[in-house]
Amino acid sequence: MAAVLSPLEEDLLCPLCCEVFRDPVILRCSHSLCRACLLLCLSSDPLSHKCPVCRSKVPAEDPPRNLALRNLCETFLRERGQGQSARPGFEGPQCGLHQHALALFCLEDEELVCADCVCSAHRDHRFCHVKKAAGLRKEALRTARRTLNVKLGAFKAARDGCDQMGQFVRSQCLDAGSQIRAEFEKLHEALRRDMAARLEALEQEEAKKLRWVESRAEKLEKEISNLSDALCSTKHAISDQDICFLQ
Repeated sequence: MAAVLSPLEEDLLCPLCCEVFRDPVILRCSHSLCRACLLLCLSSDPLSHKCPVCRSKVPAEDPPRNLALRNLCETFLRERGQGQSARPGFEGPQCGLHQHALALFCLEDEELVCADCVCSAHRDHRFCHVKKAAGLRKEALRTARRTLNVKLGAFKAARDGCDQMGQFVRSQCLDAGSQIRAEFEKLHEALRRDMAARLEALEQEEAKKLRWVESRAEKLEKEISNLSDALCSTKHAISDQDICFLQ
Protein backbone atom coordinates (compact mmCIF):
# COMPACT_ATOMS: atom_id res chain seq x y z
CA MET A 1 0.00 0.00 0.00
CA ALA A 2 2.82 2.40 0.87
CA ALA A 3 4.01 2.51 -2.74
CA VAL A 4 0.89 4.46 -3.82
CA LEU A 5 0.63 6.76 -0.79
CA SER A 6 1.75 10.35 -0.64
CA PRO A 7 4.28 11.36 2.06
CA LEU A 8 1.41 12.75 4.12
CA GLU A 9 -0.57 9.53 3.77
CA GLU A 10 2.45 7.48 4.79
CA ASP A 11 2.11 9.07 8.24
CA LEU A 12 -1.05 7.00 8.60
CA LEU A 13 0.93 3.74 8.54
CA CYS A 14 1.91 1.91 11.72
CA PRO A 15 5.73 1.59 11.84
CA LEU A 16 5.43 -2.03 13.02
CA CYS A 17 2.82 -3.69 10.79
CA CYS A 18 3.18 -1.09 7.96
CA GLU A 19 -0.60 -0.94 7.54
CA VAL A 20 -3.07 1.84 8.24
CA PHE A 21 -3.35 2.31 12.02
CA ARG A 22 -5.94 0.17 13.81
CA ASP A 23 -6.99 1.54 17.22
CA PRO A 24 -3.83 3.70 17.50
CA VAL A 25 -2.36 4.64 20.88
CA ILE A 26 0.14 7.40 21.58
CA LEU A 27 3.20 6.85 23.76
CA ARG A 28 4.92 9.36 26.03
CA CYS A 29 7.65 9.75 23.38
CA SER A 30 4.91 10.93 20.93
CA HIS A 31 5.16 7.85 18.69
CA SER A 32 1.90 6.19 17.73
CA LEU A 33 1.34 2.47 17.18
CA CYS A 34 -1.55 0.10 16.65
CA ARG A 35 -2.62 -0.99 20.11
CA ALA A 36 -2.36 -4.64 19.12
CA CYS A 37 1.12 -4.08 17.66
CA LEU A 38 2.33 -2.41 20.85
CA LEU A 39 0.94 -5.19 23.03
CA LEU A 40 2.48 -7.80 20.76
CA CYS A 41 5.86 -6.06 20.99
CA LEU A 42 5.70 -5.70 24.77
CA SER A 43 4.53 -9.28 25.29
CA SER A 44 7.54 -10.57 23.36
CA ASP A 45 9.88 -8.71 25.76
CA PRO A 46 7.83 -7.87 28.90
CA LEU A 47 10.83 -6.62 30.89
CA SER A 48 11.98 -3.94 28.47
CA HIS A 49 8.83 -1.74 28.21
CA LYS A 50 10.48 0.39 25.54
CA CYS A 51 9.07 2.12 22.49
CA PRO A 52 9.88 -0.14 19.51
CA VAL A 53 10.60 2.96 17.39
CA CYS A 54 12.90 5.12 19.55
CA ARG A 55 13.54 2.68 22.46
CA SER A 56 12.32 5.25 25.01
CA LYS A 57 10.88 3.91 28.25
CA VAL A 58 7.16 3.07 28.02
CA PRO A 59 5.05 3.41 31.20
CA ALA A 60 3.54 0.20 32.51
CA GLU A 61 0.00 1.60 32.39
CA ASP A 62 -2.14 1.33 29.27
CA PRO A 63 -1.30 4.24 26.89
CA PRO A 64 -4.13 6.56 25.80
CA ARG A 65 -5.82 6.11 22.44
CA ASN A 66 -4.89 8.56 19.69
CA LEU A 67 -8.44 9.42 18.70
CA ALA A 68 -7.44 12.16 16.27
CA LEU A 69 -5.19 9.77 14.36
CA ARG A 70 -7.85 7.09 14.44
CA ASN A 71 -10.39 9.47 12.89
CA LEU A 72 -7.89 10.44 10.19
CA CYS A 73 -7.27 6.78 9.36
CA GLU A 74 -10.97 5.97 9.18
CA THR A 75 -11.59 8.98 6.93
CA PHE A 76 -8.65 8.01 4.72
CA LEU A 77 -9.92 4.43 4.33
CA ARG A 78 -13.45 5.58 3.52
CA GLU A 79 -12.19 8.00 0.87
CA ARG A 80 -10.13 5.23 -0.74
CA GLY A 81 -13.10 2.89 -0.78
CA GLN A 82 -11.47 0.75 1.90
CA GLY A 83 -13.60 1.57 4.91
CA GLN A 84 -13.68 -0.63 7.95
CA SER A 85 -16.48 -2.80 6.59
CA ALA A 86 -14.44 -3.53 3.44
CA ARG A 87 -11.02 -3.96 4.97
CA PRO A 88 -10.18 -7.50 6.10
CA GLY A 89 -8.98 -7.53 9.67
CA PHE A 90 -10.02 -3.93 10.42
CA GLU A 91 -13.41 -4.81 11.83
CA GLY A 92 -14.34 -8.43 11.18
CA PRO A 93 -15.29 -10.76 14.03
CA GLN A 94 -15.15 -9.18 17.47
CA CYS A 95 -14.20 -10.48 20.90
CA GLY A 96 -17.36 -11.65 22.63
CA LEU A 97 -16.06 -10.37 25.98
CA HIS A 98 -14.65 -6.94 25.07
CA GLN A 99 -16.40 -6.22 21.73
CA HIS A 100 -13.07 -5.32 20.10
CA ALA A 101 -11.59 -6.65 16.87
CA LEU A 102 -9.80 -10.01 17.12
CA ALA A 103 -6.41 -8.74 15.98
CA LEU A 104 -4.00 -11.22 17.63
CA PHE A 105 -3.58 -14.97 18.04
CA CYS A 106 -2.60 -16.41 21.44
CA LEU A 107 0.05 -19.09 20.94
CA GLU A 108 -0.50 -20.64 24.39
CA ASP A 109 -4.29 -21.04 24.17
CA GLU A 110 -4.39 -21.22 20.36
CA GLU A 111 -7.29 -18.80 19.99
CA LEU A 112 -8.03 -15.37 18.57
CA VAL A 113 -7.91 -12.51 21.06
CA CYS A 114 -8.43 -8.75 21.11
CA ALA A 115 -6.06 -6.18 22.54
CA ASP A 116 -7.92 -6.12 25.88
CA CYS A 117 -7.58 -9.91 26.20
CA VAL A 118 -3.79 -9.46 26.12
CA CYS A 119 -3.97 -7.41 29.33
CA SER A 120 -6.46 -9.67 31.11
CA ALA A 121 -7.10 -13.39 30.64
CA HIS A 122 -4.07 -13.86 28.39
CA ARG A 123 -1.57 -11.80 30.36
CA ASP A 124 2.06 -12.97 29.97
CA HIS A 125 1.14 -15.21 27.03
CA ARG A 126 2.91 -15.19 23.67
CA PHE A 127 1.10 -13.73 20.65
CA CYS A 128 1.47 -13.25 16.92
CA HIS A 129 -0.55 -11.49 14.21
CA VAL A 130 -3.54 -13.29 12.73
CA LYS A 131 -1.95 -13.45 9.30
CA LYS A 132 1.16 -15.18 10.63
CA ALA A 133 -0.85 -17.65 12.70
CA ALA A 134 -3.04 -18.50 9.73
CA GLY A 135 0.06 -18.90 7.57
CA LEU A 136 1.58 -21.36 10.06
CA ARG A 137 -1.65 -23.33 10.29
CA LYS A 138 -2.04 -23.49 6.52
CA GLU A 139 1.58 -24.54 6.07
CA ALA A 140 0.93 -27.37 8.52
CA LEU A 141 -2.07 -28.38 6.44
CA ARG A 142 0.02 -28.25 3.27
CA THR A 143 2.56 -30.55 4.93
CA ALA A 144 -0.25 -32.90 5.95
CA ARG A 145 -1.59 -32.83 2.40
CA ARG A 146 1.82 -33.78 1.06
CA THR A 147 1.89 -36.74 3.44
CA LEU A 148 -1.64 -37.72 2.41
CA ASN A 149 -0.67 -37.50 -1.25
CA VAL A 150 2.28 -39.81 -0.64
CA LYS A 151 0.01 -42.31 1.12
CA LEU A 152 -2.59 -41.99 -1.61
CA GLY A 153 0.05 -42.73 -4.24
CA ALA A 154 1.20 -45.78 -2.28
CA PHE A 155 -2.33 -47.14 -1.96
CA LYS A 156 -3.03 -46.57 -5.65
CA ALA A 157 0.20 -48.36 -6.54
CA ALA A 158 -0.81 -51.26 -4.29
CA ARG A 159 -4.24 -51.37 -5.92
CA ASP A 160 -2.65 -51.42 -9.38
CA GLY A 161 -0.44 -54.25 -8.17
CA CYS A 162 -3.54 -56.19 -7.14
CA ASP A 163 -5.06 -55.61 -10.57
CA GLN A 164 -1.91 -56.89 -12.24
CA MET A 165 -1.81 -59.87 -9.88
CA GLY A 166 -5.40 -60.72 -10.77
CA GLN A 167 -4.62 -60.57 -14.46
CA PHE A 168 -1.58 -62.76 -13.92
CA VAL A 169 -3.60 -65.34 -11.97
CA ARG A 170 -6.26 -65.43 -14.68
CA SER A 171 -3.69 -65.70 -17.44
CA GLN A 172 -1.67 -68.33 -15.58
CA CYS A 173 -4.73 -70.43 -14.86
CA LEU A 174 -5.95 -70.07 -18.44
CA ASP A 175 -2.60 -71.26 -19.79
CA ALA A 176 -2.51 -74.15 -17.33
CA GLY A 177 -6.03 -75.16 -18.28
CA SER A 178 -5.21 -75.17 -21.96
CA GLN A 179 -2.13 -77.28 -21.35
CA ILE A 180 -4.01 -79.76 -19.20
CA ARG A 181 -6.76 -80.09 -21.80
CA ALA A 182 -4.25 -80.59 -24.59
CA GLU A 183 -2.46 -83.32 -22.63
CA PHE A 184 -5.62 -85.17 -21.64
CA GLU A 185 -7.02 -85.10 -25.18
CA LYS A 186 -4.08 -87.28 -26.21
CA LEU A 187 -4.74 -89.80 -23.45
CA HIS A 188 -7.05 -92.73 -23.38
CA GLU A 189 -10.71 -92.47 -22.38
CA ALA A 190 -9.80 -94.05 -19.08
CA LEU A 191 -7.83 -90.96 -18.09
CA ARG A 192 -10.68 -88.50 -18.70
CA ARG A 193 -11.94 -88.78 -15.13
CA ASP A 194 -8.51 -87.86 -13.84
CA MET A 195 -8.45 -84.89 -16.19
CA ALA A 196 -11.81 -83.64 -14.89
CA ALA A 197 -10.64 -83.92 -11.28
CA ARG A 198 -7.48 -81.95 -11.93
CA LEU A 199 -9.41 -79.25 -13.79
CA GLU A 200 -11.83 -78.91 -10.88
CA ALA A 201 -8.94 -78.54 -8.43
CA LEU A 202 -7.38 -75.88 -10.62
CA GLU A 203 -10.63 -73.92 -10.80
CA GLN A 204 -10.98 -74.03 -7.02
CA GLU A 205 -7.47 -72.69 -6.57
CA GLU A 206 -8.16 -69.95 -9.09
CA ALA A 207 -11.36 -68.94 -7.29
CA LYS A 208 -9.57 -68.90 -3.94
CA LYS A 209 -6.78 -66.66 -5.21
CA LEU A 210 -9.20 -64.32 -6.97
CA ARG A 211 -11.30 -63.99 -3.81
CA TRP A 212 -8.17 -62.93 -1.92
CA VAL A 213 -7.23 -60.44 -4.63
CA GLU A 214 -10.74 -58.96 -4.74
CA SER A 215 -10.86 -58.66 -0.94
CA ARG A 216 -7.51 -56.85 -0.91
CA ALA A 217 -8.60 -54.51 -3.73
CA GLU A 218 -11.83 -53.64 -1.86
CA LYS A 219 -9.90 -52.66 1.28
CA LEU A 220 -7.54 -50.48 -0.76
CA GLU A 221 -10.49 -48.75 -2.45
CA LYS A 222 -11.88 -47.83 0.98
CA GLU A 223 -8.52 -46.39 2.05
CA ILE A 224 -8.30 -44.40 -1.20
CA SER A 225 -11.81 -43.00 -0.66
CA ASN A 226 -10.96 -41.92 2.92
CA LEU A 227 -7.74 -40.23 1.84
CA SER A 228 -9.51 -38.45 -1.05
CA ASP A 229 -12.14 -37.10 1.40
CA ALA A 230 -9.38 -35.87 3.71
CA LEU A 231 -7.63 -34.08 0.83
CA CYS A 232 -10.87 -32.40 -0.22
CA SER A 233 -11.54 -31.25 3.38
CA THR A 234 -8.08 -29.74 3.81
CA LYS A 235 -8.34 -28.03 0.42
CA HIS A 236 -11.54 -26.24 1.54
CA ALA A 237 -9.91 -25.27 4.88
CA ILE A 238 -6.89 -23.70 3.15
CA SER A 239 -9.12 -21.66 0.84
CA ASP A 240 -11.00 -20.13 3.82
CA GLN A 241 -10.30 -16.61 4.97
CA ASP A 242 -7.75 -16.32 7.83
CA ILE A 243 -10.29 -15.28 10.45
CA CYS A 244 -12.88 -17.91 9.50
CA PHE A 245 -10.19 -20.54 9.27
CA LEU A 246 -8.88 -19.92 12.80
CA GLN A 247 -12.26 -19.77 14.52
